[in-house]
Amino acid sequence: LEKLKKECFVNFLVSFLEIFEELIEIFDFNLLFFNNDIDNLLLYYETPVELEFIPFAGGKLGDKFINSFYVSKNLVTIYQYLVFVNAGGYLNKEYWSEDGYYWLKYTNVSSPRNWYLIENEWMVSNVPISNVYNTPVSKISYYEAEACAKFYNCEIYNEDERDWVYTNRNKTNFPTGIKS
Repeated sequence: LEKLKKECFVNFLVSFLEIFEELIEIFDFNLLFFNNDIDNLLLYYETPVELEFIPFAGGKLGDKFINSFYVSKNLVTIYQYLVFVNAGGYLNKEYWSEDGYYWLKYTNVSSPRNWYLIENEWMVSNVPISNVYNTPVSKISYYEAEACAKFYNCEIYNEDERDWVYTNRNKTNFPTGIKS
């Protein structure tokens, strides 16, 4: 695990989460899945999943070589982000980059924008957090994602690594694998 710390990446996909949140509302939290394998559907009411990493082979992307790395198997869930929050992630300066800490102090946030603490229970968009543990965390900034990744001894992948993942190791020009 120590070896993985510098080579693993957390799948936040922050911009994607805004779109995914709309899908959650459409499906009314009935059934959510995080990968294309129908046998591995995660129901929102299941036991929270732990952060798990899988290897992702490197290769050539244009004129650049992408080293192999580990990536989180699923998008970071609300439960996994809650672990960061409960561990004092917003209070511990060591998790924040210089710019991120400045942003944190300037905005004075202490949780994602759609989380509210009501009578000592977290609510996510007016739903008890325990009902949506396995849904992807949303309404976080890049800096919050970066701090949470550091909490898990990881980092957010860079643009080239993201493109490598999104293009299925450069096997398709289309991030979804489907020509739109």
